[in-house]
Amino acid sequence: VVFVVLLGPVVDRFGPRRMLTVGFIWVCVLAVPTFYLANLGPAGAIMAGLIMATGKGLLAVAVAFSMSYLFPPDTRVTAGSVSYNAAQVAFGGTAPLIALWLIGLTGDNLSFGYVQAGIAFVSLVALLIAYPRSEEKSL
Repeated sequence: VVFVVLLGPVVDRFGPRRMLTVGFIWVCVLAVPTFYLANLGPAGAIMAGLIMATGKGLLAVAVAFSMSYLFPPDTRVTAGSVSYNAAQVAFGGTAPLIALWLIGLTGDNLSFGYVQAGIAFVSLVALLIAYPRSEEKSL
């Protein structure tokens, strides 16, 4: 929550497309190292959490801002909340189960970090292809 509050003005200044780009690159580059850091003990886990929370802050604010562009004003709140929360249930809710399954299957504590980096990379490519460059669209 702290990072979301702190990064809100940054996203407002530079725009959601740039901040989503930075956030996805952040996760691509730092997902695996933070999982390694988290395995070093409590201090490493705290540092890893802070590092990933910064990326989450970048992405959460930019996604919330971007949701306002996706839907017309009449349905913006309902459509945005349903789609965001459905994605959170489908992906965020199953992430711990998938992480434990992958670690059990591979024996590698970093395996879910690879998944996060891969998802961030695919998201970055989709962003660069599909997200409009101009964020001056009327709300």
